[in-house]
Amino acid sequence: MPGGAAALRKAAMLACAGIAAAALLPPAGCVLLVLAPWAEEAVFRAGVQESLVRQLSGRIAAAPLVANVLASLAFAAVHVAIREQAAAWAVLLPALLIGAVYQQQRRIGACVALHALCNLSWLLAGRAP
Repeated sequence: MPGGAAALRKAAMLACAGIAAAALLPPAGCVLLVLAPWAEEAVFRAGVQESLVRQLSGRIAAAPLVANVLASLAFAAVHVAIREQAAAWAVLLPALLIGAVYQQQRRIGACVALHALCNLSWLLAGRAP
């Protein structure tokens, strides 16, 4: 199956990139730029947002938008709880934008890349997410 082979190649390339990043980055950088984006997008986009879209479809006309807002609020709330700082709500806007990308593509690859870029910008600004 051609699609399966392409997906397998893509997964292998991403795994190699993750291994290379882990070898080149300090542990905190590896977490913020590789592990957290993959884990968080898998949970909040492929998990929470996707589940909400499926549950709300047919009941609410704006199900994708509502799902994005709720998943993004949950994402921001987790960051606030972990950081114990109200300023962590600043992740809400990027989360909404990443959620919009997920809703268009229904794949997390681009979401992970955007998430990593956001984390990189926070790191460069001296304000880790």
